[in-house]
Amino acid sequence: MHSVIGEPHAAVQATGLSKRFGRTLAVDDLSLSVPPGEVFGFLGPNGAGKSTTTIRSLLGFLRPRPGRRRWPDLTGPGIDPGYRAELVRRFEIDLGKPARTYSTGNRWKVVLVAAFASRAPLLVMD
Repeated sequence: MHSVIGEPHAAVQATGLSKRFGRTLAVDDLSLSVPPGEVFGFLGPNGAGKSTTTIRSLLGFLRPRPGRRRWPDLTGPGIDPGYRAELVRRFEIDLGKPARTYSTGNRWKVVLVAAFASRAPLLVMD
């Protein structure tokens, strides 16, 4: 197994994460390192342990045994108004329009702008 804990400047790191629910092995010896600015996704069928198990273990909501994980300090300076304005322009969002009139796709654009404008060191989208 390749150890990733301790690699410099990773946004998320995990080494040897495993998680069992009774006799069911949901995650088996997962190691990963995700650099800052990287878009990282988990692909697989429903029930494969992607979101509910792996992401919750990485974020500390579930305790993996064995395994170690590390993530950045998730506190931040808040919204960057200039960057928010740039994202609104790039995503072509009409802020004068009532939210209830947006299509589903445009509502998702608003969610993305709100997330990206925070300039958070880590965004987890499920």
